[in-house]
Amino acid sequence: MSSHSVLFSLTATTLLATLFTACQPTPESSDAPQQVARLIVTEEYSVKQSPDGRTVADTLQVRKSERFDEAGRVVERRYQVQDGSGEETLIQRYDAEGVLRAGGLYVANGRLAVRYEYDTDARGYKTEERSFSPDSTRLGTTVFENDPDGNPTEFYFVSAEGERQGTYYATFDERGLMTSSTFVEPDGASIGATRFEYLLFDDAGNWTVRHASFAGKLVRIDRRRLTYYE
Repeated sequence: MSSHSVLFSLTATTLLATLFTACQPTPESSDAPQQVARLIVTEEYSVKQSPDGRTVADTLQVRKSERFDEAGRVVERRYQVQDGSGEETLIQRYDAEGVLRAGGLYVANGRLAVRYEYDTDARGYKTEERSFSPDSTRLGTTVFENDPDGNPTEFYFVSAEGERQGTYYATFDERGLMTSSTFVEPDGASIGATRFEYLLFDDAGNWTVRHASFAGKLVRIDRRRLTYYE
């Protein structure tokens, strides 16, 4: 995207990926065809407000799709992020045990912009994301702290030079839904938390409408359309 630096893309894509953690799995089928798409989620961040309260016409769309092998293990996830200036696609690939191993961020015309390698803990939850340019130059590392349910409650980016950026903190409810997110600068400064309220759910229990508020004011309405495949 023309308005995004690579570092912003890294952070934004990581943040957007966390928004999908609360999708309920679809029932597995023993005769499912290999590499079949099983779930597609489209999110629209369709209402934003400026600091003075004016509504700004600005739409960001995020589309997630998953592919599974014949045993029902995920082998690939795609996150397509699109705004008025272009599109980015994050592709994450999994090994034979369903553990996240590698990925890539692609921009216009399918060009690889960033390559990723991942580490996970014993439970299979992501703990480290190392990023590289297409020529394998190290860009930096994102480190994740997860709660017992695998929700990313804290993560931060460390540049290739060892400089730590600010830290994102998130809280989740018993359903695994993100209830707040806060960014704290390296010096400890923070403007406060964005809080999330979930208003509508579909028959599978996944949310379809969410409000985001800051300092007690509605700043964004998020909507999701989910398509399930048996």
